[in-house]
Amino acid sequence: MLRRAALIVPILLLLIPVAIAATDVVDAAVDLETERAALRATDRAFATALAGQSFMRFQGFFAPDAVFLGDRVFRGPGAIAEAYGLFFKPEAGATIEWSPSVIVVAASGDLAYTVGDTEVRMPGPDGETTVQPGRFVTVWRKDAAAVWKIQATGALVVSLDPNLGPIHDRLAALAQVWPPMVPLDAELKLETTPETVLTSASGELAVVIGSFRVQARRGEEMEAGSGGYLRLFEQDEDGTWRTIAESLSPPR
Repeated sequence: MLRRAALIVPILLLLIPVAIAATDVVDAAVDLETERAALRATDRAFATALAGQSFMRFQGFFAPDAVFLGDRVFRGPGAIAEAYGLFFKPEAGATIEWSPSVIVVAASGDLAYTVGDTEVRMPGPDGETTVQPGRFVTVWRKDAAAVWKIQATGALVVSLDPNLGPIHDRLAALAQVWPPMVPLDAELKLETTPETVLTSASGELAVVIGSFRVQARRGEEMEAGSGGYLRLFEQDEDGTWRTIAESLSPPR
């Protein structure tokens, strides 16, 4: 499942523009340093739960409607925990470690994201351990009890480049996991469906979670695939929304 993560680089989803309405800014001042420290501690506890193979505790870090973009889309704590099932089997000898290098908390302290590197270690049939590096982006949201919960996470693609890179390069990366795009001369059609739009109370941070469908045609041949995506946005001082990170599952 996570093996494909190391193969993919940032990809432009060509998403249909989404209007994001900011809510009223909260009155109470938020200590962002304290919130970042709390979020880092929560993330560390989350990693400890997986390393300790605590299946039930691991599920507790996810919101009820959480989404994980792995080799396909997983919805809900139970399904997400099952997706990580290999790491809960001592006999498999597989481990995964990650470390957030970027922690951003909205000024209102209710929405945040972390970005960092992952490393999967897995014993091979020859007895040698393979190491698979990767990247992740995780969206965190406070629940009704003011506890940080994972709303969405993706282990396949992440970009922090405001320009998101050349389109051709991103399509070439997508072709690594979706052969119908090779070579890059197909007639492409992409449809996206935003399903969840979350905005911080302070109005400067938002995430869009949804699904996409892509088609590639060469002559009479047609191939189609679908998957899920998440995109993070920050609002500039002039009110312009800027894409800062994205993740998606490979088309299936």
